[in-house]
Amino acid sequence: MLTVAQALQDFITEQRQRFNDENNNLFAFSLGQVERYYRLLGLVLDRYIEAGAHWLTTLRRWNATAAALRQHESLDADLVALWETLDKAVLSAQLEVETFYLLAKIMLDRIAHFIEFYFGAAQKCSLDSHDDLNRCFKRYCALKELEYDDRLTGFVADLKHRISDFRDYHISHEKSGRTIRGINVSSHGRVVMPMGRIFPKASDKVVISEDLVILGSTLDDYLLALLAFLRRNSSRSRLTAT
Repeated sequence: MLTVAQALQDFITEQRQRFNDENNNLFAFSLGQVERYYRLLGLVLDRYIEAGAHWLTTLRRWNATAAALRQHESLDADLVALWETLDKAVLSAQLEVETFYLLAKIMLDRIAHFIEFYFGAAQKCSLDSHDDLNRCFKRYCALKELEYDDRLTGFVADLKHRISDFRDYHISHEKSGRTIRGINVSSHGRVVMPMGRIFPKASDKVVISEDLVILGSTLDDYLLALLAFLRRNSSRSRLTAT
């Protein structure tokens, strides 16, 4: 997961030499925005795995005390401390899940910005965000005479649903005061964050974040497909060559 940082760095080093001094640096810094957020996601993913393991260990310790709890009218100091540790472990795991989605959405937007920077603006087809890229990528490619494949457009649409929509609807713009967040375990043993509602209505649905290692693997595949797309269409760049 998140193993293409070197591929991004190599592409920047390789391609920037095609351009004059100003565009050389503009190219490197613009795509460098993507590479920076990719590396940040790698740090978050490491913390996510660590936080999930800590939560599971603490939960097992807490569950092992269940019999003792039934024998006490009140919690002793050690049990209170363990409960507080478990509560903090839940919050820490949730923090890493939400942070991953927030930063992943920013990275997707930076990719859209770079494509527009590299190939130029297209009339009535602004690439201000990943959502814009998903909506008009095929039209943009037609206007700019760019070659693309269905695999790349599939990644754009898939990540719009799995990252952009989840971040928008369930993290950044979640409005209900009845929303509750928990922590659970994926089939691979890593944490996920279920979200439901107290006093649920028939229309309320439980949503669950993904196993971030699996989601990160899809981001890797998208970035590799993006680099192939950029190489295939490098002659169409609007940047001035040396």
